[in-house]
Amino acid sequence: MDVYKTLGTQSLSRRTLKLAATALTLSALPLFGSSQAVADENAAAVTESEQSPLPTLSHTERLKVSAPNGAFPEDLAAAKLKREGAAKNDVDQRLSSPLQYAWAAPVVCHRPLYFQDSDLERYGHDHGIFQPAVSAADFFGRLAVVPYMIGETPCHSCVSSRGYCRPGDCVPPREPQPKELSPRGVIYQAIAVTGGIFVIP
Repeated sequence: MDVYKTLGTQSLSRRTLKLAATALTLSALPLFGSSQAVADENAAAVTESEQSPLPTLSHTERLKVSAPNGAFPEDLAAAKLKREGAAKNDVDQRLSSPLQYAWAAPVVCHRPLYFQDSDLERYGHDHGIFQPAVSAADFFGRLAVVPYMIGETPCHSCVSSRGYCRPGDCVPPREPQPKELSPRGVIYQAIAVTGGIFVIP
């Protein structure tokens, strides 16, 4: 029985200590809150001049950009310029080698462009207000001979971009050069025309 009484007394004392510690903590909260409020008031009371470590400059002082009075470093280049002459060191008088830049045309291979107008699309040679009519006539004129162009240059062939000037260069208008007649193109065109006659009554 004495052992049980001792254990009960110890557990009761532990509960009492926990309750006392909780009450002490709750009573101390207003003190911490008041100290935080005082610290906030003190921080708000700091002036702008105390926050800035550098002094503020007036408008007149900011405009003073001239060199101050006093001794300057020795000009070590003056004697050399006087001895060799200023013209030799002048940037405009320097005899430098001309800059050369070699441009290599990129080799780009693409599929055939059957409706390309290179003078208009690459170099900007147009016909003014008549350009829409010229482009329409060129399109429908080529549309009628598409089988011939496919026979001359098959769709799966690779066409190189070499032979053209760079886009944007000043290129005079070129006269269309006659091409040799392609036998395969003639056969393709004849087959297409003959088939069209039988298909379209």
